[in-house]
Amino acid sequence: IAILAILAGVAVPAYSGYIARANKAADQSTISDVKQALELYYYSHPSEVTTLGVILNQEGTPVAFAGTDAQKAQAQEALAAVFGAVETIGLKYADWEGETSAQSYKDSSYKGNESGLIDTVDKLTTALGNVVASGMESGNNLIGANFEQFLTDNGVSTSNSKGVGNAAVLYVAQNTQGKETEIKNAFTDGMSAYVDPANPMGSIVNNLYASLYSTGIGEAAAMAAVYAYVEGYAQYSNQADKFHNDTDFSGVTNVNTALDALGASFSGLELENNFESYVLNQSNKDIQAYIDMMSTVHTNKDLVSGNLNAEDCFTDGTVENLLKGHAAMSDLGVTTAKGQVAVVLAADDGVILTHVTPMNWNK
Repeated sequence: IAILAILAGVAVPAYSGYIARANKAADQSTISDVKQALELYYYSHPSEVTTLGVILNQEGTPVAFAGTDAQKAQAQEALAAVFGAVETIGLKYADWEGETSAQSYKDSSYKGNESGLIDTVDKLTTALGNVVASGMESGNNLIGANFEQFLTDNGVSTSNSKGVGNAAVLYVAQNTQGKETEIKNAFTDGMSAYVDPANPMGSIVNNLYASLYSTGIGEAAAMAAVYAYVEGYAQYSNQADKFHNDTDFSGVTNVNTALDALGASFSGLELENNFESYVLNQSNKDIQAYIDMMSTVHTNKDLVSGNLNAEDCFTDGTVENLLKGHAAMSDLGVTTAKGQVAVVLAADDGVILTHVTPMNWNK
């Protein structure tokens, strides 16, 4: 009896793990079929389809369709063409983690401008990585406490400037988590601080940085949030190309020189009534969207964490497509609860992006 009890104690957990893995594999096959069904429907109706969304539930619970009535009908037709009875589509693995779409993203200045945003973020992180790799500043001093341990944990050497810069993005995303209220309040406090009339935009950049840094999110996260604010204004005022071309982080040696470079490019933008309008009508939406984007990057860090040493880690399209997929989720109002998986298709000038969440697949 004792031997049987021991064998049962070993076998039951092993069997449970096997069942979970089998259910996961079955779901992955189902999800791939759903993904292909949406893509096939697009190829058959290219002029009619822009965005389609399907939310898969556990077996026995009907598939949900997202968007307008027309989009829901299209998605249902797409699945029916492949599966026949849509009611038979269900998930077996109950522990898929839910993920809320970035609802604010659809109202942000960043939407549709992901490529430019990523390229200029890459400029900043590359400059920070160069400083650390050159030995001018330690990673802990420049990026934040425990950053060098973060590099070690992710297999990145402090001498690899590009790897350091790439890792800084994930580190910033990590440090932004759970700080939504503090970050929003910091922007309010920073904008209410004294502005030097001789250097108004430089003052705003420095005030925002000081206020954000006081929240404890770290140097790099505070710098990134200020950068996102300026980027938002550049997009809002249709001056993104000028901002991107004028922003030069090549002379950065520490946070202060990075702020100086950002302030200089900010000062080069035309203001007139645009900036006042941005502060009053748009900036809060962009702040929320930035926080949501950082959450998206953090949630899906597995997509890039094994590729941090590569030159194109954040510019190879993976993160850009992730944000575009999240934008499509936002348009459709898609959210997923525990045990659900969303499959979203977005088409832009014949280019298809299929976004599966929350799977940490290569979307």
